[in-house]
Amino acid sequence: MLHDMTLPHGEHTARLALASLDGMGAPRYEQLLREFDSAQEALNANITALQSVSDISFSMAERIIALRDRLDAVEERWESLWRQGVVARLSDTPEYPEPLRKIPGPPPLLLTWGLEGALPERSLAIVGTRNPCPEGLEAAATAARIAREDGWCVVSGLARGIDTAAHRAAIAARGSGEWGSIAVVGHDLTSMYPPEHRQLAVEVGRAGAVASECLFGAVGARRLVRRNRIISGLCRGVMVIQSGREDGALHTARFAETQRRDVAVWDPAELTVASAGTAELVSRGRRHYNAATFAGWLDHLGSRTEFPDPMLLFDKSKRPSRGYWLYARETVDAAGGCGAEAVVPDYRAVDGQGACGSPW
Repeated sequence: MLHDMTLPHGEHTARLALASLDGMGAPRYEQLLREFDSAQEALNANITALQSVSDISFSMAERIIALRDRLDAVEERWESLWRQGVVARLSDTPEYPEPLRKIPGPPPLLLTWGLEGALPERSLAIVGTRNPCPEGLEAAATAARIAREDGWCVVSGLARGIDTAAHRAAIAARGSGEWGSIAVVGHDLTSMYPPEHRQLAVEVGRAGAVASECLFGAVGARRLVRRNRIISGLCRGVMVIQSGREDGALHTARFAETQRRDVAVWDPAELTVASAGTAELVSRGRRHYNAATFAGWLDHLGSRTEFPDPMLLFDKSKRPSRGYWLYARETVDAAGGCGAEAVVPDYRAVDGQGACGSPW
């Protein structure tokens, strides 16, 4: 629906504006709703009242107040997205994915285009480098096919290379689950990166969903890193096919470890090109699998019945080094945002309607 009919007029827009503010985070967003009873009241509060709320700094209070002048832009953007079939999943609503609630730095808003209903908890991330060897591409496709045949939804980042191979194989494979694939992107849903993946995004949406935490914002390096915590957060495990030390796949693995998700790698012996990031994961004890053993790991993931709170249950004896742990957490805190204060050009198709009723 365009606006939540259970909310007073303007409240849905106010919640979208508040949730899309850079650095807001789901806990802070929900705290503001509790303290002021509504997003509209929070936006209308003075700076002293806002600062009285735990974890609201003077700078954050100023930025919240500044949203008052941007509500029209938020409403216009949301109406455009809604007409294209986008669903807004706010963290204070039942539509919000339950696994994301328990990760450090959960987004207060997740926008999805594709199938309706709850996102599947039986999800697996398959990620890797944008520049894989041929065996890496084949491994990604094999892993995605096996996962789909076992009823898993394949989650990745719509990037070139391994991500593309995983998405395409997941879409093509026949599985028992309705959801075939989810692509989490690092920009708003009027943009597309890489630009040649518009059609792939449409195909992923038909078989699952394209997801973003950004109401506004074109692609940026920090946003691409930031979205990796959502890729891992939606899933029970992360399979790294092939990765260099600076590839986004290694960021996803790092986030997964802070979220208490299982991380594994594809057997490096089956790849003709050595990958430093994959080797690092293996050296730290991450198990590797191949086509013959991968299904066994999926059985292990499927036996997990809940997503533990990583901040309460993280085994300190197995915690990564201090820099490694802080990297994932601080990346979320410091990454450039996708907020309502940064209205950017619309990068949709020339006709403004997108392909097949999509945002692109």
